[in-house]
Amino acid sequence: MVAASLTVMLGFSALVVDIGMMWNAQQVHRGIADAAALAGAQEQQIYGIRGINAAAREEARYVAMTQIRDRIGATGMPTCAIGGAPTSDVDGDGKLGYPANIRNCPFPGTDFTASVLAPSPICVNCEADRSFMVEVSSNVPTILAGLFGRDGWAVRKTSVAAITYSADFAVLTLRPPVPNASTNAADVGINGGSRLHVSIGDIGTNTNVVLTGSGSTIQIDEGYKIHHYDAVPHPSWTGMAPAKKLINLIADPNHAYPTRTGAASYANLAAARMTDAQCNTARASVPSQYKWGGVSISALPDVTKIQCLNPGIYSFMPTASTSEMILFAPGAYFFDQGLRIRSVAIGGYAGGQPGVVLVFNETVAGRLDANNAEVFALNAGARFGTGTGAEAAPALAVNGVPVQTGGDTNLAVTLMVTKDPNCRPVLPYPSACNDNGNSALNMAGGGSLYLAGVQYAPTDNVTFSGGSAGDGQAGRIVAWTVKYSGGTRMTQQYPGEREGNGILRLDAACTGAGATSMSNGLCNP
Repeated sequence: MVAASLTVMLGFSALVVDIGMMWNAQQVHRGIADAAALAGAQEQQIYGIRGINAAAREEARYVAMTQIRDRIGATGMPTCAIGGAPTSDVDGDGKLGYPANIRNCPFPGTDFTASVLAPSPICVNCEADRSFMVEVSSNVPTILAGLFGRDGWAVRKTSVAAITYSADFAVLTLRPPVPNASTNAADVGINGGSRLHVSIGDIGTNTNVVLTGSGSTIQIDEGYKIHHYDAVPHPSWTGMAPAKKLINLIADPNHAYPTRTGAASYANLAAARMTDAQCNTARASVPSQYKWGGVSISALPDVTKIQCLNPGIYSFMPTASTSEMILFAPGAYFFDQGLRIRSVAIGGYAGGQPGVVLVFNETVAGRLDANNAEVFALNAGARFGTGTGAEAAPALAVNGVPVQTGGDTNLAVTLMVTKDPNCRPVLPYPSACNDNGNSALNMAGGGSLYLAGVQYAPTDNVTFSGGSAGDGQAGRIVAWTVKYSGGTRMTQQYPGEREGNGILRLDAACTGAGATSMSNGLCNP
């Protein structure tokens, strides 16, 4: 009886001691895998851009393997049958790299093996292209269970980490999907051989992006995406840019309009113009790269052909013919009857100094007509024609309040269109909204266009049609819809600070609910 009792007691001891050791070993393995995955994902991040190159992935694998080596006390770095040996420093920063993904690689002097995959083959709440997987395994020996034929426990833990970024929209369209439509019209439309390049920014649309016509293209820099709410397939841009499905409609950012209270009112051009002396002073301060007919504006001898305008409320439509140009003094402009430009219009040309904001009504009669402008440059500052130097700062309303986006990042707002209250980004589609009546911004795309900061027209159908050689610049556009046609060439960039660091975190792919939902073995590479 004593002998039988001892056997039972030893069995329970084995259950308590050895299984306890196994659970402890699992926690150790989990900690190692988490630390290595986080280190590898962090190493893939390149400050200033979202893309990940091959060199970054090679170094990330090496950094992750280094984390494992240090935590398990291995005598050195392994050479793996799959993954190879650490290579030389591929980019001159002093770090070695593994040239390929690593699978079941043994560490010398231990019974640990590891797998490192970049990117991870599975990702639940992260973006797969920036993910990183690490698996750590070993055999944990038993103490008492060996008496019953159990010599050890195989412990294996896998962790996935990734860098995530919030969306930085360079193009943002708000029109919601039309009910019961098998295919929706384009919120972002690119046709007639036009080209849109979104640099350092995402595209966000509540409906669709459609490319039509020969030669029409869209290019988004690596690491950025087209975020779309509508579930209708989008074959026209498949392969041109990665997509991300949204679970909620994109909301109107609701930027504040400048106050009209206290602003000067003008009923005719004579009242709105500066004096000739003031105009000469303004003209002489324009940087030399701003030109009209190939001649620097600062060197023009005759100011009678320049409409130097003061900020305020315009109850008439200023018009610049092909033989006239417009120069805007810093401040806020309200063009209640629209603005027509046929040659040159500039404002906010002093880098770092308060620029201009132009406000239009949401009517065809009060539209901006700059489709045939030779040069249309607002708040470009020193960057116009050079690509270097500072753009203008946000314009100041008559009460001294900067016209900017607000929030954590204050960006200058350059063009604004008042809202049509019948058009809101809501579901069901607002039936009172008349798309055809909202066409306030009409501009040419091409090298003569530079609109810095944010163009806020949340219920407007913005159009860029045709344009001169080279790429136009338009900062960020918030609109109901936006169309690029007639050979337009545009580059748009989110106007905030240079891309910073993303958020580093573990993903649920191989832990918790995320792991239990996976039945395809992807968490065991």
